[in-house]
Amino acid sequence: MKNEWVYVLGPPGGTLVKIGRTINLAKRVAEIQRMSPVPLEILWSHPGGHELETNLHRHFAALRSHGEWFAFTEDPVARVRSAVELKPWLAPKPKKPKAPRAPRKPKSTKESRRAAFALRATPSPEVPEANPVVAARVGKVVALLEAIEDPVERYRAANRVEARWRQIAKEEKARIARALHDQGMSWREVGESLGGLSSQRAEQISRSAR
Repeated sequence: MKNEWVYVLGPPGGTLVKIGRTINLAKRVAEIQRMSPVPLEILWSHPGGHELETNLHRHFAALRSHGEWFAFTEDPVARVRSAVELKPWLAPKPKKPKAPRAPRKPKSTKESRRAAFALRATPSPEVPEANPVVAARVGKVVALLEAIEDPVERYRAANRVEARWRQIAKEEKARIARALHDQGMSWREVGESLGGLSSQRAEQISRSAR
């Protein structure tokens, strides 16, 4: 098998060069010279084949002009010779840093579990502070929520409180609408007294909790 050469070919003193390989340097120069309007010559050569040529092409990929031609901004021979000597493509690739793990959720303490359990049976409506009795109950619920140290458990407890309050409010609105109607008001009058609702909407509210 004939020996192969990896070469740098280009005009003397130029920075646009071809990095290729051949088994006959003189013949290869003559072939390329016939297609070039400027004089070309072998600027550098080194024993090597497909593997070395491929590594050089990949190493200088950012400088590729077209095909096997590369546009350097400085002495191309010095750059190629240095790459062949140092073989940077053999250096191990840096490992990607691992993403930090999310911190584990803290376990609920005994006190937190007790507070969460107490909240399940305690509604927490957001009502006017003018009523001291209701305001006191609201304060109690807020204190129970704040006593839950685990934020996830506290969030779940708040959801339960919210769902319970909505159900309580729905039932209370229905009772009020029925009570007004039982007092002799028409559904139109009930709707108006409840904030300008239509008679149909007032009647719907009265049946919503049944």
